[in-house]
Amino acid sequence: MAVLLSTLERVVVVSYLAFSLFAAVFMDAQSVLPVDWFPFFFRELVEHHAQTNHDPLVGAPEKHRWFQHLVYAELFFQVPVIVLLLFLLLRCKDKAARKVALVFSAHIATTMIPVLGFLLEADSFPSEGDRRRLIAIYLPFLLVPCWMIWIFFRKSGKEKNKIESSALPERTAGAGKKTA
Repeated sequence: MAVLLSTLERVVVVSYLAFSLFAAVFMDAQSVLPVDWFPFFFRELVEHHAQTNHDPLVGAPEKHRWFQHLVYAELFFQVPVIVLLLFLLLRCKDKAARKVALVFSAHIATTMIPVLGFLLEADSFPSEGDRRRLIAIYLPFLLVPCWMIWIFFRKSGKEKNKIESSALPERTAGAGKKTA
């Protein structure tokens, strides 16, 4: 069992994944699935978010088909991968989770670029402060995956260096010197 993550890194990654799973299944899914499939509390939560934060994507997903397609990708790719990553990370199987986490994080970061770009250009916000607040809500879904890419690449480099250095033969004192 190779542990690559520090306790703090593990807590942040697992918390992010757990929150992402909750948001995908109970909030984002309402953009593409019949809303009567969801308990009243979650329907109200999405409606409250859409009204309070003036979210044009969640508030009127039918106007933004591209966003609905991202939600389908979230439900059919991201959700199963989140469950797998949570399973691996909670069992401290970091080495097994590394490649999956890299692919997952790159996918999430890539899907957030059009979302944030749309929010930067949308003219449906009552004020610039409302736009900034909504971008601040979405921004962690870009920043945390980018950070995950960095930590999993960094950790893989350390492991690789350890393996390479352990494969080298040890030099003894005087090795390589010619004796007469």
